[in-house]
Amino acid sequence: MKIEFTKEIQEALKFGTERSLYPPLINILKSKFDSDISVLAEEKAKKGVGFPDITVRDSDFIIGYIEVKLPKDDISDKKFVEQFSRYKNSLENIIFTNLKVWELWQWDSESKSKKVLQIETSDFSNLGEIFDIFQNFKIRQATSSQQLAVNLAKKTQILANILNSLLEDGNSQLFETKADFKKALLHDIKDSSFANLIAETFSYSLFIASLEHFGNSGDLTLENANRYIPENIPVLKDLYKLAISLAGEIPNISKIVGLILKELNLADIEKIKNSFYIDGEKDAILNFYEPFLNAYDKETKKERGVFYTPKPVVDFIVKSTNSLLENEFSLKDGFLNSSVKILDPATGTGTFLVSVIEHIKHQIDKKYKNLGLEVEKFSDEVREHILKNFFGFELMIASYSVAHLKLSILLKSMGFEQKSRFQIYLANTLDDPNLEPNSLFGFFNLTKEGKIAKEIKNRKDIIAIIGNPPYSGTSQNPSKEGKKFTWIGERIEKYKFNGSKKLDEKNPKWLQDDYVKFISFGQFQIEQKGSGVVSYIVPHGFLDNPTFRYFRKSLLDSFDKIYILDLHGNGNKKEKTPDGEKDENVFDIKQGVTLAFFVKTSSKKECQVFHGDIFGLRKEKFSTLENGDFRELCKTELFPKDDMFYFIPRNSELEEDYDQFWSVKDIFKVQNTGIITKRDKLVIDDNKETLLNRIKDFIDLEYTVDKVCKKYDLPIQDKDKWKAEKVISNLRELDNLEEFISNIDYRPFDKRKIFYENNVVARKVFDVMQHMLKENIALLIGRAGNVTGSKTWDIVFISNSIVDLNMFRRGGEVVFPLYTYQKSENSLFDEETKVTNFSKEFKKFKNKNLSQFSDETIFYFIYGLLHSPKYREKYSEFLKTDFPKIDFSQNIEKISKLGKELADLHLLKSDIFDAPEDWNFTKVGKSLEINFTKKADMFKEEKIYLNPETYISEISDEVWHFQIGGYQVLEKWLNDRKNQTLKTDELLYFMKIIVSLSETLKIMKRL
Repeated sequence: MKIEFTKEIQEALKFGTERSLYPPLINILKSKFDSDISVLAEEKAKKGVGFPDITVRDSDFIIGYIEVKLPKDDISDKKFVEQFSRYKNSLENIIFTNLKVWELWQWDSESKSKKVLQIETSDFSNLGEIFDIFQNFKIRQATSSQQLAVNLAKKTQILANILNSLLEDGNSQLFETKADFKKALLHDIKDSSFANLIAETFSYSLFIASLEHFGNSGDLTLENANRYIPENIPVLKDLYKLAISLAGEIPNISKIVGLILKELNLADIEKIKNSFYIDGEKDAILNFYEPFLNAYDKETKKERGVFYTPKPVVDFIVKSTNSLLENEFSLKDGFLNSSVKILDPATGTGTFLVSVIEHIKHQIDKKYKNLGLEVEKFSDEVREHILKNFFGFELMIASYSVAHLKLSILLKSMGFEQKSRFQIYLANTLDDPNLEPNSLFGFFNLTKEGKIAKEIKNRKDIIAIIGNPPYSGTSQNPSKEGKKFTWIGERIEKYKFNGSKKLDEKNPKWLQDDYVKFISFGQFQIEQKGSGVVSYIVPHGFLDNPTFRYFRKSLLDSFDKIYILDLHGNGNKKEKTPDGEKDENVFDIKQGVTLAFFVKTSSKKECQVFHGDIFGLRKEKFSTLENGDFRELCKTELFPKDDMFYFIPRNSELEEDYDQFWSVKDIFKVQNTGIITKRDKLVIDDNKETLLNRIKDFIDLEYTVDKVCKKYDLPIQDKDKWKAEKVISNLRELDNLEEFISNIDYRPFDKRKIFYENNVVARKVFDVMQHMLKENIALLIGRAGNVTGSKTWDIVFISNSIVDLNMFRRGGEVVFPLYTYQKSENSLFDEETKVTNFSKEFKKFKNKNLSQFSDETIFYFIYGLLHSPKYREKYSEFLKTDFPKIDFSQNIEKISKLGKELADLHLLKSDIFDAPEDWNFTKVGKSLEINFTKKADMFKEEKIYLNPETYISEISDEVWHFQIGGYQVLEKWLNDRKNQTLKTDELLYFMKIIVSLSETLKIMKRL
């Protein structure tokens, strides 16, 4: 048999394809398995889609899968990693083989794929053990909602991949449905996102159906599941019809749906269903929805800005809003008052509406429990108030489904049998409320929901808007369709103006964040009614970021009272408590967040703003919210001033003086950010020759465009007009590539070479950098000091070359050249004149008040002043939020002299660099390889370690920890060269940085 099989294999290998191996391999597998087990080859499918090559079944039960590669293939090769990972993470029992190596992967009790056995043999008689373990594998029953969620998510990924492939291939049914969704609901949805949406929704539909099916005889099937989808979630029935149609048409969809149904039928649904009632809604969301999203697609979760709002935060917002309704609007009993209508415009899974209902139940129990009427009164309240006056909008169908499920579970746990639906609708909150929604052919219920949502948006009786809107800097709700503003886009555009004064920001992109748009929607709703409250938890960036100043002004104009309770926790800014202790976020995100309550009563008066802070560990913040009152926590009254209208406390007396100084933005005429290459690995290098050879290689005729882009990890094309084929063609036309190589300040004290050419640099910022290509010097200054996470303001440096945008941590420095070069009039030889780059207004000021000082003296004075510890400390709160302002009443001559010394040190031009014999440190050890395991190993006992054997001694702690632009300079320089071996000149350069920082510290103490 062995010889015969070998001949079969040898014969099959002549065809050189995997599929040619299936028949002989299936024959041998059948001989190894029990007689009632069938072994079938899968139909050929598009690469990256579908199932492994061979399926092993016992009747209708799938035992597992086998993925086959050719004997010449190395199954550990990187090219198979993505495919193997997808299969083993989605399928419980699978063998990978090239007929020489056999790997068996199976899920453990936590649904994680583990390699159970590996055998290296081409003799099939040695494979008995691996086949025995394989065929005896039993899929574990999911006994918890969390385990079931993870298992379903893994299967749903396969369904999404298949659907995405069908869209790419132009499947008419899916393509038309996506087009309808794009018009009616999700205007910017991509194929992959739509495939995710349909797959996820279908899995949720089957999950909900399985809960309803429990107690009935027989298994849940594709045919009977529709009966068990609740009538009060009608949209799911529309989408279910689509899924049934596709399953009948596409075999692979039918197969994966079968696996999802098998998972549900095998699960302990009774135990899972009962667990939802143990702790009300909390278990349903925490133990199903979140694990599903985490296992299904973390990036999708992040992209949507989907983060479960912690209960202490939700409950605090609800109790605070209830208090505002009672006290600001004289509505007795707050949410319990029958006239109160509320809307959660980003319902998600219904967490805020759940909290409101719990609040109402608590009030009713408190009032009527002694009389034994609490159940009846609550039932009345649900029928006559909650189901009629509580509204929600949700864009994602899965979240919408879970919200309905969760609220049903909640009411049932409270003794109410719900028949009518909740007024939560599948709708895009930010769609134009004045336009009739588009109809979706074949989706009657979805079309109906859109129309009802439009009516709700135009109601004039909604008094409370509550929720946690999505946070997404790259908005999922574009402000423009083509060249025309959308409804929400027009509203956002107004935040760029204060009367006739326009926002002077080159790129006010942060206004496009979805949370800003949801605040704007709330503002619109309350303006319609004339009174009401908007209560949100949102990122805290809008409180002090200059880009939001006219947004803040608009809020001041619209509302009478604004309460800000800043929860901080900004990981990007490395926030600490006022005592320097750890400050945690209430979410697992890096953006700091704030609670915001915007109140408008019917009688317009000047807006009052109240502010409070909560710092500390997450559990401490939760405790404060659980036990605190928002008025007590927001005690500091603010008086926002034109032109910034900050929503944070400021020293008003000091600010008055500070505002009289000159902003660096107003001193210089030509200014802009550093450049963005988007292709650093291609166009930037430490070495000129290496860079030049790389560019030559990039345009070499022997490479295809695909091959060279793969080699240099570049896209074929992107949204920034990059088209690799055209770029390569244009570069080949250049006579002298070398003339485009220039110096660039890449990071502090990290000067490199750049191929500075139009075709390959995404943002050349030539209006500024053309002047830096010539003899020049420029200040590099960041705007908001709080973004780098440094303890003190440090976003200033100097340059004499082109500058990268990310010179400082988190980027965004502005380059202020001292000189510009202008063509001389009437010159025969295109001569250029060097002109000081001061603004017209500042020149007038200088001529009148500072005429005794040269332009260079003023320039170095600014540089010196910005390094003064006294200046940085005195004006620290203002330096956090905007460009520094310069006080010219200081000792200009003295500070300028020290500023010049600093500039020379930072440009490595000081005389001290010519006298290495005077440097007070020593290298010990021979190896110059930068090699360390942990950053903590880099500096110990006043020694900088390049590796365990080599160190530089006698380095002070102060020098080692010195920061510029949020970067710890010496650590950053070494870390960027990890695993490289320095040349002697490079080590000498590093030593010069040490000298520069040491001398800088001495000078700063004199400022």
